[in-house]
Amino acid sequence: DDVSRAEVRSALIDYAGNCVDVNMNNNAVQIYTCHGDPNQSFTYEVDGEIRGWNNLCLEANGSEINTWPNLSAGQVRRATVRMAACNGSTFQKWTATPAG
Repeated sequence: DDVSRAEVRSALIDYAGNCVDVNMNNNAVQIYTCHGDPNQSFTYEVDGEIRGWNNLCLEANGSEINTWPNLSAGQVRRATVRMAACNGSTFQKWTATPAG
């Protein structure tokens, strides 16, 4: 069976209604007011990759992951998120879960 798959692009929106935005000059990822341009459009792939308009993947840079103290919960892991060439690494795999 040959099943067609349609690409669905959507914005990634935070709790305050702002969008994940890829800077068109240097591919830096930032939070910015939603404006609907292609640099705020992403696809969630079956393998867990999130691809941007530039066909790069959203990546939590593993070499830059740090542990920071959190007064209410002990330790919290934080990382730099960026767009990078898709390579199938675990740093480029994401899971979508319902908000709330």
